[in-house]
Amino acid sequence: MLTFGTGIGSAALTEGRIYRGVEGGHPEFGHLPVETDGPECYCGRAGCFEAIASGTALGLAGQALGLADSRAVLAAAASGDPQAATLVARAVRATATATWSILHTFMPRRIILGGGMMDDHYETFAAAVRAQIQRAILLPRDRVEVVRAVLGNDAGLVGAASLVFAATARPAPSVKTA
Repeated sequence: MLTFGTGIGSAALTEGRIYRGVEGGHPEFGHLPVETDGPECYCGRAGCFEAIASGTALGLAGQALGLADSRAVLAAAASGDPQAATLVARAVRATATATWSILHTFMPRRIILGGGMMDDHYETFAAAVRAQIQRAILLPRDRVEVVRAVLGNDAGLVGAASLVFAATARPAPSVKTA
């Protein structure tokens, strides 16, 4: 799963469970390198997926064009502004490049796209992901689907609540029968 918002959130599900790495860490797909000469990322590397395709990155790039935030960049691009369209095209290319790495690392059955940016721009990004799947020759292309996150921008909230619930749930008391 990739979530597009302030950053690029991610998760990988394997054998029905959220994948956790060393010390319970989660994959940071937002820090896949997608442009060797791209903008600096807060992680210390240049050209990370998140530094180009997140809402924050689009917003920062849009400010140079006089656009207030990522929503304004995406709206201007949809209205035909060529400079905003260039920024969105760059974010879509970054998504395609990151997808290639994810496809060949995890061989997933499904790629889920969510987060605030996907509310109105899902198809733009999903088309780039589908195109990468069709280019891949090392996996069964017809078995990998791209879907919109069902919970939309509320997925993080629901996920956090479920973790709290799981951590605090008590087993049901035993019932003694006579």
